[in-house]
Order: sequence, then structure tokens, then C-alpha cells
Amino acid sequence: MKHLFSFITLAGLLLAGCDKKEAVKAAEAAAVATAVAQPPKQEAPGPKLTMPQIATPDSFQAGIGKVYAGYLAIGSALTHDDSASAQSASQLLLISLHALPKAGMDSTALNPWDTLEARLMRVLQPLADAKDMAAMRDHLSDLTPLMVEALEKFGSLGPDAAVLFHCPMARNNQGADWLQRNKKVANPFLGKAMPDCGSFVKDVKP
Repeated sequence: MKHLFSFITLAGLLLAGCDKKEAVKAAEAAAVATAVAQPPKQEAPGPKLTMPQIATPDSFQAGIGKVYAGYLAIGSALTHDDSASAQSASQLLLISLHALPKAGMDSTALNPWDTLEARLMRVLQPLADAKDMAAMRDHLSDLTPLMVEALEKFGSLGPDAAVLFHCPMARNNQGADWLQRNKKVANPFLGKAMPDCGSFVKDVKP
């Protein structure tokens, strides 16, 4: 009887040991399955820069670069409350816009550009004719989204980067956007009163 009891006890221990091994194996398998099921951790993407949407010749993109340089000159003048320089820069921008070389552009580029050019002209002419800074700043606010559209759709060759900023206090707290060549805030809407008021929106052109 004693031997029978010992045999039963030993069998129980062996079964318990087997069960324990099976449990360990099951746990290990579950851990592997969980690791496989979980997607790998991805790093947060960096800021995306907009690439031209419409193919155009380099000569045209260089012309867009000159137009954008004129835009920057207007913004810089208004940042320094210099209405005379802003008006001169507006007139030069009009000349650059008229002088854009369109040779080598097909209809897929010409048609959307002609539409955008007409919209630019409707804003630029009153800006060039404006006599006071309040009106100039209003027109600059209207010009900015068109300039962004030109850079994003058609690209630009030139040394100047394009960084978009927003000021919630501009235009009597209606808010307005502007482009500048770097990330040091230089607000053309508030000028010398609050030149560093504004927040970064996005990089439009590197």
C-alpha cells in the first residue's frame, strides 16, 4: 500500500511538472504571437515640403522666383512701415509678372497659369496704386494665398525660401497670413509696432 501511495505521488508530481512545462511553452508562444501582431513603432514624420504640382520649364520657375522676390520686398517694406518702398516694390512685381517667359509651356501648364495670373493682377494693380499702408496691408493679405498657390503649383527657382506665418491680430483681429524667407518673425501687418507677432504655419518652399 505504501508503495502504491508513493507511485501515485510520483505520478502526480510528473504530471504537474509536465503541465508546468506546457504552461511555460504556451506563455512563450503567446508572447511571440503578441509581438508579431503589434506593428513596429514608427517615428513621427518630419515636416513635408510642398513639391510643384505642374511641370514647367526652368525659365518659367526662375521667373516665378523673381515675382516672389518682389513679394518679399513688399513685405519687408511694410514691416518697416515704409509705404513708398512698398509701392515701388509692387510696381516692380507687376513688371516681373508681365515678363514671365512662357515658351515651352503646354496647355496643361498655360491654362491654369493664365487663370492664376488674372487673379494675381486683380490684387496687384490696386496694391501698386494704393497710397496708404492700411490699404497696402489689406492687399498683401489678399496676395499671399495667391503667391502660395503659385509656388506650390508651379515651383520657383531662386535663393529665397518661402515660410508661411499667421498673425491673429492683423486686419483688426481678422487675422492674416504672409510669406517670408526665414523663420525669424517679421510681421508686415503690424510693422514696427509689433514686428515679432506671428506664428509659423508651414514651409512652402525650402
